[in-house]
Formats: sequence, structure tokens, C-alpha cells
Amino acid sequence: VAKILLSKLHWVLLAGIVAAALVYMAISVFVTPTYESRVSFYVYNSTNNTAQGTINNSDLQAAESLATTYSKILESNSVLDSVLTDIRGETALSRKELNRMVKVSVISDTQLLEVVVTSTDPKLACRIAGAFAKVAPTEIIRITKAGGVEVVDQPEVASEKTAPRTVFDSAIGFVIGVIVISVILVLRMLADTTIYLPEDIECAANVTILGMIPEINITNDACAEWALTEKKNVRKTTRETVRANRKRLLTNESPFAIKEAYVKLRTSLLFCMTADKERPCSTFAITSAKPSEGKSLTAANIAISYAMLGKRVLLVDADMRKPTQRRLWKVRSTAGLCDFLAKISRLELVKVTDLPLWIVCTGTIPPNPSELLSSERMRRFVAESAKTYDYVIIDTPPINTVADAQIISTYVDGVVLVTKSGVTTTDELSDAKDAVLRAGGNLCGVVLNDMNMKSGKYAYKYKYKYGGKYGYKYSYSDPYEAQ
Repeated sequence: VAKILLSKLHWVLLAGIVAAALVYMAISVFVTPTYESRVSFYVYNSTNNTAQGTINNSDLQAAESLATTYSKILESNSVLDSVLTDIRGETALSRKELNRMVKVSVISDTQLLEVVVTSTDPKLACRIAGAFAKVAPTEIIRITKAGGVEVVDQPEVASEKTAPRTVFDSAIGFVIGVIVISVILVLRMLADTTIYLPEDIECAANVTILGMIPEINITNDACAEWALTEKKNVRKTTRETVRANRKRLLTNESPFAIKEAYVKLRTSLLFCMTADKERPCSTFAITSAKPSEGKSLTAANIAISYAMLGKRVLLVDADMRKPTQRRLWKVRSTAGLCDFLAKISRLELVKVTDLPLWIVCTGTIPPNPSELLSSERMRRFVAESAKTYDYVIIDTPPINTVADAQIISTYVDGVVLVTKSGVTTTDELSDAKDAVLRAGGNLCGVVLNDMNMKSGKYAYKYKYKYGGKYGYKYSYSDPYEAQ
């Protein structure tokens, strides 16, 4: 809970300030200030003893017990009528209105009575309190026939209002605002199953986190030269998506934070072992729980990262339902994996300039992708590719959407799940994990994509590790061109 509140501290403080401001405005507009005037009385039992200046212990005890009786007498209708008679001509108060304005109380463990008069007019409050000071001694003696009261403090005109207590009430409003927004945030965060941080993945699915890919700023000037030139018949939304993704491909001009993130991801993959623990994985299926989580871009950048080491890498687009690699790399060839598996044409590969990276695109979109991917021809293709290339990276459809990724997971050494921060939910990740395991695949781990590294506890690490002079460059030319 504390972690949630600290991450949203600015909202908590803002809610408190807004609540305090609303309380202040409401008090200023709707609440009329009131003022108090007080008069206190000393209660005694014997008038004779008082006159002689001698008061014994029994008189004190009797006077203390009389204080409660006298307080009720001062609230009686006869006393209130006497007060109204004294202030007649100065106000048109009724007995009921006067009764609401007056409060008589006994000061604990003393022989003192206190009359407090509250009014919106400080002078009227003082005048009424003065009338009580004048009327009370006479009325009490008249009713009780013994004892009496003496005025201790005469009333004064109040210089400051007693209500509302603007500062105090505003502070209470601030506290209430903070409490309310804190409860709302905690309930919302507890009910929200969206994945934002690596801790969310660990708690939800108990899987290995292979890497965290920061948000990539596609407005960077260094990336402007990578813009795609799309055909006119491609929808605008598709053109923009592919253009943005192409800017996110690793190059010499990519931000250091991005390059370092993929180096860490590549290092994690280098230590991933096959299901039998006999050797490191060399063929990977890259999938996600649902569409638009960045799996195709992640697959492409993983392939680039391996190629940077001088390894021979084959990138295969096996997403036969919504292929991306062909547009991402501006491949002009129309034949691809589907045509090869259907025995329509020979397999066509394209080479990336200055990198030992080859690409196999989808080719013709088939009506039966699951049947093609589950064929023996596909199994042999993956096996032969593993012998020819150091690493084979296969871009597959979302595993929770169709069964294609489950089929391919049985051909490869390991499966990598891509999740998107702020998009993927823990339930979707758990379903994807279960789908891999049900198919008998070897789940290597999860990649948290598009993570905001400048928030929370990762802010310092991001600034220290990825900033300033800690950059470096790779020895290959760009932009990439498929030949």
C-alpha cells in the first residue's frame, strides 16, 4: 500500500489541496461567522457568611452542589424573559431564539458557572451576556430564597470570530481529501491487474524476467532518417504504425538506453537452456498474450542484437495472420514461408546490409495457417535452419488469440513472451504461460516492453546507467536495407 501511495504521491497531495480549497471556499461563501461573549458567576450558599467574609467547608460543598441547580435556573423561561425585558428595544429576539443562543455550563470541580452567548453580531452577544450578569443574581435569590451568585468576569465584545475556524476546517478538508483519494487509489490499484513493473510479473506468473525494454522516443532527431516510404494503398494507421516501429529498430544512432536494454536481453537469452538442460537455446519463438504488445519489433531487435555479435541469424516471420516483418524491413519479395510450406515456390531469403542477418517473410497469406505450421515440412525447416544459422528467431502470432504459437513452441528450443507495460494484464500473462506449458514448450521467460524507466525506483538506475558519457557504438552501417 505504501508503495502504491508513494508512486501516486503527487495525486494524493493534489487531492488534499483541492479538498482544502473547496472547504475554504464553501466556508467563505455559505457559512456566516459567529462570535461569543462570556460571563462567569461564583456560586455561594449563605448570604450572611458572604457578607461577614467567612465561608466554611460545608458552605463550599453546598455551593458546589447548587451550581448544577443554578445552571438550570438560568436556562429557565422566567430568566430568559427577564433578559429579553432588559434588552427590549435593542433586538426583536423571541424566547426560543434566545434559548438557542445561550449555553449555561458548570465548570468542573469548581463553584463557577459560565454563560456563553453566541451571535452573528459580537455587540449583541456582549449585550445579552451583560443582561444575564445583571439579571442572574436577582433571579436566583428570588427563586431559591437562599445562596446566590456573584459576577466574576464581565462580558466583553469579541474581537475575533469563534466559528467557522477556517484554517482548522481547511486542514481537516486536506486530511479528508488525502484519505479519500488514498482509499480510491489503493482500491483501484488492487483491482487493477495491468502489468506495469517487473514486480507485477513476478507476483502474477512466477516466471523469469529476461529484460525490460524502455519506452523508445520515436521523435528523436537521430531517428528521422529512418522514416518508411509506404505504398499509397496501405491504410494510414498501418503506415504510421510501421513507420514508428521502423524508427525503433536498433541502429548506431539508437539511444544508449535502448541498445543497453537489448544487450541485457540478449545476455539473458544466451544463458537460457533447452528443456533437457543439455545445451543453450539457439531457436526462439517470440510471442505475446495479445496483439499490439511489440512482439514483432522485439523479435527484429533480438535478431539485430545477435547479429551485432557477428552471429549468423535467421529472422522468420511466422505470423501468417497479421505479418509485420515485410513492411518493417521494406522487403519487396512477395514469396515467403507460406509459399515454401505449401510447395508453391522455393524459399526466398533477404539479407540485411552489413549484418549477418537473413529474413524470411510470410509471403502469401494462406487460408489455413495452422495446418501449414503444424506440417512436417515446417518442422524440418526449423531443424535445418538451426544447423545452418547460429540463431533462429521466429515471430509468431499472439498465443492467447490463435494456436499457431503453441504449434511452433514444440519446434524451437525456447519461447519468449513479450508483455507491454500498462497494457498486458496478469490474467492474460498467466493464460499465455499456461498455453506454452500445455503445448510442451520451454518457456524461457518474459520481456517487459515499453516500460517507463523514469518512474519509481528505476528512475535512478535509468539516469545513472543510461545517461551522459556512458554511450558506445556498434561497428555496422545503417540504415538497414534488405538485399
